[in-house]
Order: sequence, then C-alpha cells, then structure tokens
Amino acid sequence: MKKIKLFLYGIIFWVAPQIVDAQDIAVYYDWMIDLPLEEFVAYGGNKDIVEKANSQKRKRKYCYSDGRSVYQTLSLTSDFFTVGNRKFLMRQYRKPSFYKDFAKDTMYVIDMKNEPLTAAVVSMSNWNKWEIKQDTMTIAGHICQKALLVRKGKEDLTAWYALDIPIMDGPEAFFGLPGLILEIHDFGGWVIRASRVEFETCTTPIDPVFKTEISYDEYLRRRKSYGRGLTPE
Repeated sequence: MKKIKLFLYGIIFWVAPQIVDAQDIAVYYDWMIDLPLEEFVAYGGNKDIVEKANSQKRKRKYCYSDGRSVYQTLSLTSDFFTVGNRKFLMRQYRKPSFYKDFAKDTMYVIDMKNEPLTAAVVSMSNWNKWEIKQDTMTIAGHICQKALLVRKGKEDLTAWYALDIPIMDGPEAFFGLPGLILEIHDFGGWVIRASRVEFETCTTPIDPVFKTEISYDEYLRRRKSYGRGLTPE
C-alpha cells in the first residue's frame, strides 16, 4: 500500500507541472524606478518628489504559449505628477521586446522604436547564474521564492519566482529559475513586479517578425546611440 501511495504522489507531482506548462499564461507587470529615498534626502533631495517618482507604474505584458514567450511594453503613457506648485513629467519610453523560443534555446531582442525589423539573436545557454534562497513571499496571489542573480562574481539582482508555475522564464532577459519570475529588483535602480497572472489564451503575437539579424554585441553597440535599453553585462 505504501508503494502504491508513493507511486500516486509521484504521478501527481509529475502531471501538475505538465498541466501548467501546457496552458497559455499572461502576466501583467508594472515597471517602476526605485530611487533610494534616504540617500536622496540625505543629499538634499525632496522626499515627496522621490516617493511620487517611485510610485509611477509603466505597464508591461508577458505571454507564454507552447514553449515560447514574448515580453513587451503594453502601453505608452507619459504621466505628470505634482508636488507643491511644481509639475513633473515621468516620460515613458518603449523598451525592447523580448521573444524566447525554448525549443530552439534562442532569445530575440527587438528594438521596437529604433529598429523594429532588426533582431539581436542570442543563445540562452548559460545566460543567467542564480543562487536560490529560502525566503518566500506572495506576489499577485502566488507564493514565490527568492533568488539572487550573480554577475561578475557578485550578487547583482533579486528575483522572486512562483513555486506553482514551473515555467523557467521571466520578464526581459531574466529566466532559468524553477518557476516563472514574478518580480525582479535592482535595488536603487528599478523593479519589475507582476500585478496580475491570468491563465488565458495568448492573443499577443508570440513569434518575432524581423528582416535583419544581428549579434547581441552589435545590438549593445547600436544601443549606445539610443541612450536606453538593456544594461550591458
């Protein structure tokens, strides 16, 4: 009887990830800057301005279907906020779109504003090196576990991945954890956080469309003239 129970538990734990992985998933993210409040105030910065700036949300959307995914800007809005008698503009920029094909182990990065028909084609092998921690927290209704991204020999970014969504992907160029990344945080820089997860049919075009293929190094070289985009390794 004990062996039968163990066998059934094994079937359950094997089938559950397959069911989730077979479903289409849409995740709605908020991209926000994360200015260090105490540091800015210590150097004479206005606390209200920093808090307002940190609260402005830029909408992003991620879609996954059948081993492929896309992450892109959902809408472009440049929002004003007021502190006292001063008005500030939080200018919105169109970030690159990220397409991933896990069967081909390939990521495509397309700058939709400057070169919408040119794709940087990148191998996904050995792209991110993670250290998984024991900390957990809930994001958008999903229990997530903490992981640290190690680059250049130091812990660089913090990620939180969903324990119940075994898709080894995430926003932008972040992937490779046992579950879908619902938050990635560069302290003092920016944070991408999921606001909603929907198991729905993916209606967003998930395959990249481009005419010209370039290397990722060439993309980084060109990006310097754009003044924005990915952070070089």
